Amino acid sequence: EAMRLLLFVPRTAFIIAADEGMIRSAVRSHFSQSNLDNDLVTNYFDKLIQVPLRVPRLSANDVKAYVIILLSELAVRDNRLSKVCAENAKSFILEKAKRSWQGHLSKKDLQEAFGGSAPKLEKEISIALEISEILSSTKEIAGNPRLIKRFLNNLIIRQRIAEEQGLAIVFEQLVK
Repeated sequence: EAMRLLLFVPRTAFIIAADEGMIRSAVRSHFSQSNLDNDLVTNYFDKLIQVPLRVPRLSANDVKAYVIILLSELAVRDNRLSKVCAENAKSFILEKAKRSWQGHLSKKDLQEAFGGSAPKLEKEISIALEISEILSSTKEIAGNPRLIKRFLNNLIIRQRIAEEQGLAIVFEQLVK
């Protein structure tokens, strides 16, 4: 409602980043006294938002790139990979991911990205290749970067706790 007051300012545009479902729910809640059907909510929504832009879900290829980049950052923190190598690999991987129409990121691509350090990251590369399809297609995660990061953080915390308690848990098994 407050934005509507400002919408008539000349040469002004507003960008609203919001979840469409949340906006629809808020409209229903705001006009709870009225008997709003889906068409009325859509009409109200269309009055507010003239040009909706929907951010597409991450593809399995995008998830693969994201996971290997996160795991390489972990390897840098654990002193198993140099920061320079990780940054170079990140640039290579992102460039390759941008051109997904030329083919998906393969094991060979990821090994090439890390060059001579690839053997040190063999398990990370395997994990990224194996779980990317699951993380992009499951209903609960659906390629959401925040949920993917939370998933990996949870795994890392569990592994670190196990190590502190003297339990031998292999990271790959924990992922499964």
